[in-house]
Amino acid sequence: MSKFKFLFQPRSIAVVGVSDDANRPGSQVVRALVKNGYAGKIYPVNPKYDEFDGHKCFPAVLDIEDPGDLVVIGVPGQGAVAVLETCAKKQVKFVVILSGGFRESGPEGIALEQRMLEIAKAAGIRVPGPTCLGFANIHDGVYAAFGSITREPKLKKGGVSLVTQSGGFGYSIALGCAAAGIGFRHVVATGNESDIDTVQLIDALLDDDETRVIVAYLEGTRDGRALLEVGRRALALGKPILLWKAGITEQGAKAAASHTASMTGSYDFYKALFAQSGIIE
Repeated sequence: MSKFKFLFQPRSIAVVGVSDDANRPGSQVVRALVKNGYAGKIYPVNPKYDEFDGHKCFPAVLDIEDPGDLVVIGVPGQGAVAVLETCAKKQVKFVVILSGGFRESGPEGIALEQRMLEIAKAAGIRVPGPTCLGFANIHDGVYAAFGSITREPKLKKGGVSLVTQSGGFGYSIALGCAAAGIGFRHVVATGNESDIDTVQLIDALLDDDETRVIVAYLEGTRDGRALLEVGRRALALGKPILLWKAGITEQGAKAAASHTASMTGSYDFYKALFAQSGIIE
């Protein structure tokens, strides 16, 4: 977990795009952090407000003396890339981009996502997303997320970590498991996976002492060999990986492509990989 320590356990979080509109992603993030007892500093960002939910509100990330380990961006695509440029100037470690309008939206979105990735790589910033619902570290009250897991019923603490390429579907899995009495360590929605992908996160979670079982919802991967090695490592560690493979039919593959532009690949390839690695489908 060392390379993702300050993603999952940030000492402070700046949230760009807060609003009086409770449905806005940024607003949901701040309120979820407060409600779930996040112990670090929270920096809401919007030039229209002096304060937000009892916290000083900053005009921009550049106006925060030390924005810290994590910035969560909840403004539309073009604006998100502009914010990322300011994060690079402030040497932020991780930026979660909740925004849509990237490669799943067509040629202009593809170019925008490529620009986003270039900025991040040049600055050494690691990026979950874009087009994602974010993540939650349930044990530490870190909710860099919006959507159903930020609302009641509250997820219980436990030893299951969930990594999902589809936030909506993955969050419904988490809530269904919670209704059955299962507790969670981390719940992570990866979206377009421009930078950090599902396989990298599973690999990191295998080193997390509090994670005993990993559940993954996977539309596709760009590195089958890495997935094979992660499966073998999980088997050696005695940490089961339960994987739901999406896009196994023609209709499913089309749905994945329209969702996060994921290339699903041959299902026979994945079945062979699971059999060789001990990943449980």
